[in-house]
Amino acid sequence: MAQKAVFLDRDGTLIEHYDYLTEESQVKLLDRIAAPLSLLKERGYLLVVVTNQSGVARGLLTEKKLRSIHDYFRKLLAEKGVYLDGLYYCPYHPEAPVEKYRCDSDLRKPKPGMLKQAAADLDIDLAASWMIGDDDRDIHAGRSAGCRTILLEKRGSSLVRRGDAKPDYQAVNLQEAANIVLRYGATSGGGDDMPQALPSDNGKEPGVSPTPNPLSEEVQTTTSTAVMTEESSLPEASEHRSERSKRRPPDRVPPREHPPAEKIAKTSRKTILTGEQREQREDTSESGVHQPRTKTLLSQILREVKTLNRQHRYAEFSVTKLLAGITQILVLLCLGLAVVFGTGLEPRTDHVHTCLLLAAVLQTMTLTLLMMQRQ
Repeated sequence: MAQKAVFLDRDGTLIEHYDYLTEESQVKLLDRIAAPLSLLKERGYLLVVVTNQSGVARGLLTEKKLRSIHDYFRKLLAEKGVYLDGLYYCPYHPEAPVEKYRCDSDLRKPKPGMLKQAAADLDIDLAASWMIGDDDRDIHAGRSAGCRTILLEKRGSSLVRRGDAKPDYQAVNLQEAANIVLRYGATSGGGDDMPQALPSDNGKEPGVSPTPNPLSEEVQTTTSTAVMTEESSLPEASEHRSERSKRRPPDRVPPREHPPAEKIAKTSRKTILTGEQREQREDTSESGVHQPRTKTLLSQILREVKTLNRQHRYAEFSVTKLLAGITQILVLLCLGLAVVFGTGLEPRTDHVHTCLLLAAVLQTMTLTLLMMQRQ
């Protein structure tokens, strides 16, 4: 059974805008995004990020560096109890200085290539899904893919395009967008029972007629219940692009990041029986006897197991930490030698002093390296 998803732009939707972001230190999560994302997850929506990254095509960073940035981005989300089901990026641009990435790819928003690729990879029903972003290109991509769309308030970047898109809804922030998804997600896209986008007060951008949002309290409530994980248990984002896949046409296969699996929480059983699945959990056989719809449940369990098998622990490696480990071992070795020289049949006091002095120097080096790592 196909799943429903919420597709999310990255810059201006989940993190602060930084034109052509090239370093991990520039990644800053927006305020109050963990609670709405967690609630969407609880209600059975997959969370998939789709982002244009023409900085690669412009030679500002490499794909390897971009993957490192996305690992750090996932880590920040995981620290707030949020785990993505997929992260897709498009490194291409039709006027790219780097020839390798110079093409008008179907993956680049406003084209829907990334959304369609994610739908094929994750078995997503696009008609039951949503696209949320702050740029006209996000809205065009979502509409072209058959999703309903929500345009967020512009946050000041000169790279954001606004003016010609017609979203189904407008929202001030992600929390309000999540309320809209949960309130109108049960209706099939674009029907007469769905409120239509209306012009805003300034007459330039489409908006949504003001309606009370009864789910806002529910979103705020989840803030205190978000799961916090320690850094040692964070999932590792694994991305592998084989040489064969690099040679394939860029408009057919996107460079994508396979999602790390979200740890199965206490809500897993509840999630399996939400929405349409709850309505279909019993089925009537030809004999008229109600039987559990085991086929649907087994399909969900199998999907969870497959996702769990892709889980990897998040790990950091640096030369600084390696050197600190080596010097710490040498410290222990020097202390051991000091004990040997001091407890033998003929104690060598000068050797003991030398070993202890060397151990003190090496311990100081170890502490210095660890402090450098933390900075």
